[in-house]
Amino acid sequence: MAPVELYVYDLSNGLAKSLSLALTGKQIEGIWHTSVVVFEREVYYGQGIMESSPGRTHHGPPLQKLSMGDTGLDEDTFNEYIDGLKDHYRADKYHLLDFNCNSFTADVVGFLTGGTIPSYISSLPSDFLSTPFGQALRPQIDQMFNPNSRPATPAGSNASSSSRILPTPPPSASLLSSVVAQAMNNSNPAASGSSSTANLTSPLLLATSSASLHAILSSNRAVVGFFFSGGGGRQAEGKFESVARSRGGGDVAFVSVDTKVGRGEEVKQEWGVQVEEGFVLWLDGRKVDEIEGVGEEGELESKIDGLIYQAHPPHPHKTTALPLVQAILPSPILFTQPPAYGLLLAKLSTFLTPLPSPQIKTLESFLSTQVVPFLETKSLPPSANLEGLLETLVKWSEILFDKLDASSLFPLIDLWRILLLDNRVASWLALSTSKNRSTPVSLLLDLLLRPGQNLIELPRPLLITSVRFLSNTFASLPLATLLLSPELDASGRNARARLTAVLVEVLLHEDAGIRGAAAALAFNISGVRHRKSGGVGKGEEEVEIEEEGDWVLELVIALVEAVRMEEKSEDVVYRLLSALGLLLYLSPYISSTLGPNLEVIGARDIIESKLTWSKKREVRGLISEIGRMCA
Repeated sequence: MAPVELYVYDLSNGLAKSLSLALTGKQIEGIWHTSVVVFEREVYYGQGIMESSPGRTHHGPPLQKLSMGDTGLDEDTFNEYIDGLKDHYRADKYHLLDFNCNSFTADVVGFLTGGTIPSYISSLPSDFLSTPFGQALRPQIDQMFNPNSRPATPAGSNASSSSRILPTPPPSASLLSSVVAQAMNNSNPAASGSSSTANLTSPLLLATSSASLHAILSSNRAVVGFFFSGGGGRQAEGKFESVARSRGGGDVAFVSVDTKVGRGEEVKQEWGVQVEEGFVLWLDGRKVDEIEGVGEEGELESKIDGLIYQAHPPHPHKTTALPLVQAILPSPILFTQPPAYGLLLAKLSTFLTPLPSPQIKTLESFLSTQVVPFLETKSLPPSANLEGLLETLVKWSEILFDKLDASSLFPLIDLWRILLLDNRVASWLALSTSKNRSTPVSLLLDLLLRPGQNLIELPRPLLITSVRFLSNTFASLPLATLLLSPELDASGRNARARLTAVLVEVLLHEDAGIRGAAAALAFNISGVRHRKSGGVGKGEEEVEIEEEGDWVLELVIALVEAVRMEEKSEDVVYRLLSALGLLLYLSPYISSTLGPNLEVIGARDIIESKLTWSKKREVRGLISEIGRMCA
């Protein structure tokens, strides 16, 4: 018996732990690289299958050494197994997300012990890709590992709109470059092969043991396997790769089982596979079909389509004509018009009398010589730094929010409104939010939601400036994602719940300007939610958590009521309807949480009643489509 260990490294060198929450909205402790240590050798996958003395690779000392149990196999058998994998785990097939070091160690551990690697390691790519930031970086990562291919562009979008929605924050470049350099041993990831044969959009996974196949089956509802012996026939192998490219993309996994490699023959026997070469289909871990050879013309494609349909039934909106809803781009509505800074500072100065005179002079000097020049020129003097400026402004904001009357704070909030439009400021605020530091957002939410205070009765200048400020927080998707996270902060509070509480109130305000700003905020929230869900329906089995569905329902009900009450502005109605469209379209909750409640409140009748009031064609068209979605 020989012990088997899993060595675990962090490819980001600590950057993922410090930056992930701000960038993705999720705390990711590391970008994990793993290797297998057995027979006093460390074996891993990068530039092909590589090995070294334990702990002596270019990754440095491992962060963890996890016991995977013992193996009863001898070293000669292991060597023969590794030799059989070399054609599969080639350098030119490596892909950071799809076919990486952890794919390799999962196979090897399964072969040696029948066990699996920890799920927090194997599920990391899917966790990352479930975030808006991960989805935005996917084409860039694909391009890095296959430079001869054109980066994929999501359907229904274009490059310019994508860049507007998610400008890549500066920390992402250092994080990504660190990970790739570590993963590929500081060399060009595509340099060792003449051309990449990895299928970047539908990778061909490999199973060399029952354990590795079960791991794939447990994480994918629909799986198609290609069984072959010692290389397989060219025709069937080509068929499999072609179908994987055309049918891949997340709804189905494609896995190869070479019965001559590892414990492939045992896998074949376990599943009662009769064909020497052919295809096996699984649904929810059950074998449902088997095709010998390449099958009849179109047979495999037809059966895979049927498998996908059973695993992921099409969303009801897929069969409804909704061209106007589909055309809605979730780009945030921002309030970019700068104020007259001189007049704004003069107005703020009239409110500073509760402060000591020296403090007033210091603040006025700071605002006029540092903050306003930065807003006007987007640059700082050589002796200054942005982080210091923002930290100082937050401290002053804490003082003013504590000492001044709420009605006196709108000039300060308006300065922050414009500051938020700078990508560097938004990135800094996202990082501060992830570390539970005081920010202008948390200060403002505390102000608006003071116990015993009627938010609607706050002065108009304060309220409209505040709502515009909150809308501008959505200029940065990482910051917005953090604000809409269901997680509690260090004080046991939830920014999303507090933001929603403000929104629900201001949507029904009697002032048309405030309602317009509130409708913009609602649209921005809906846009982030739409992007978080990927804008695609995967079926009710992928509902994240019940609380998420309840929150979406709260937003939908508030928007329907706002549409019902709006009688003055078609522009406001259009924003509200667009927000509704983003929340409802392909929502995984449409048949569960949303559908029955929309019927109870008579949402369709409320929406369609606006047809008799609306004059604009685009508004009337959206009314009709969203009315059908509420049925």
